[in-house]
Amino acid sequence: MPILTSVHYDMRRFLALFALVALGACGTEIDQSTRPNNVAGVYHLVSLGGTVLPATIRADSVNLQVLEGTLTLGTDGSWEETLSINAQSAGVTQVQAVTTFGSWNNVRPNAYISFFDRVNNYQFTGTASGATIVLTTVEGGEMIYRH
Repeated sequence: MPILTSVHYDMRRFLALFALVALGACGTEIDQSTRPNNVAGVYHLVSLGGTVLPATIRADSVNLQVLEGTLTLGTDGSWEETLSINAQSAGVTQVQAVTTFGSWNNVRPNAYISFFDRVNNYQFTGTASGATIVLTTVEGGEMIYRH
């Protein structure tokens, strides 16, 4: 076999072997950070409706200021959210902790998360990516939580 043909043949064998090894190393999952066990953990609210905390919202003709929030996702499919809210009514200011909880599941693909609120009996959705969870509120706003 001529040398040039032998080198060409060896190169093709090498490339075929390399392609086989490369394909074997690849899984069907691009981002393992969205697996349920990797999504579970404690997240802290960083913005509400595009506003960095503290953020003011209006509910029942009262201005409320969200001071901080914590979202905990359990590996067992449970979640709990606690918001620290400053409420002003009739000249009196009160800081209250509002806690709600329920169940969640990771809807594959694309790291969509479906939440069910057991306290207020409604559903909402979110997405997980890396160390960030973005919740979509009932009104269509976003709550951004980070590890």
